[in-house]
Amino acid sequence: MILNWTPHKLDIYDSTLALIASLEPAGYAPRLAERRTMLGALDRIPITRVDRDQLAAPLPPIPADVRAVVVSEIVSDAVRAALVAAGRGDVRVLCPDTGPGYAVRRAPDGTLSAAPNATGAVAGVLALRQVAP
Repeated sequence: MILNWTPHKLDIYDSTLALIASLEPAGYAPRLAERRTMLGALDRIPITRVDRDQLAAPLPPIPADVRAVVVSEIVSDAVRAALVAAGRGDVRVLCPDTGPGYAVRRAPDGTLSAAPNATGAVAGVLALRQVAP
């Protein structure tokens, strides 16, 4: 079982762009706490700095009977970094690999592409990524 802690369905494609998995959200999407600092203005446009380095709330506990069958948990790259910083760099916590050549994009005409220079909305990924702690 894979728990998808992102706020959206995650589609995973193979190298031919055939859909191989579609993971629905688990019902909770962890977010990072934000601290904003007003830096000033540029041509009257406010400039702020946002620091995000810790979870706003912990991931919900997983019941023991479910934990026994959970193979991996998927979170965003930013949440994964915060978990690693907090000492929870568990190898089971993965994030979608949206790097060049791994993000599958849907062009306005509906075609899919994983080319590094593809444009369009992200439709899914070719792989999940483990980020080294």
